[in-house]
Amino acid sequence: MDWRRTTDGMLVERYRKGDKTAFDDLVRRHCSSIYAFSRRYSGDPDRAADITQEVFVKAWKNIGTFDTKKAFKPWIFAIAKNTALDWLRKKEATPFSFFGNEDGEVDFPAPDDRLSLEEFLDAKETASRAKRVLSELPKRHSEVVLMHHEDELTFKEIASILKEPLHTVKSRYRRAIRFVKEKLQSIEAGPR
Repeated sequence: MDWRRTTDGMLVERYRKGDKTAFDDLVRRHCSSIYAFSRRYSGDPDRAADITQEVFVKAWKNIGTFDTKKAFKPWIFAIAKNTALDWLRKKEATPFSFFGNEDGEVDFPAPDDRLSLEEFLDAKETASRAKRVLSELPKRHSEVVLMHHEDELTFKEIASILKEPLHTVKSRYRRAIRFVKEKLQSIEAGPR
């Protein structure tokens, strides 16, 4: 059976029934998103890899407690969040990394052939400004934006992971987006 055609719940059930490869399929399906999430918390690719490994070890140890009537993705992301926070408490203080590579610079795709060099550089500058503006937000607001856009989680999934009411998560998202838009507009308008 192709793991890409099965739900997470089906994979969990298969694993519980003795199909040891089913857990490997869950790891394959969620590893990159858990790594990206962990990297934002740790700010370091090696630390993120350690956190990611620990997340899947915890998931494996606790797979028997997972309720297959619920979505797997919020469950694994909740484990990731708690593991990253525990790990950060044990280690030296690490800044929350919003975007970027290990040098702290924003990664940009190669310029689109349809964009002029000037347009590409302008887009790069806008993204750089957005990164700076996001860093000004309280972590509880920025993490909602990042979880929604970077991790492609729904607001309901984010609420479940953060153990917050859905309306609180949506409100934080709206405030964060409004703040970023207003700040970017004031930067573009320049000093008066």
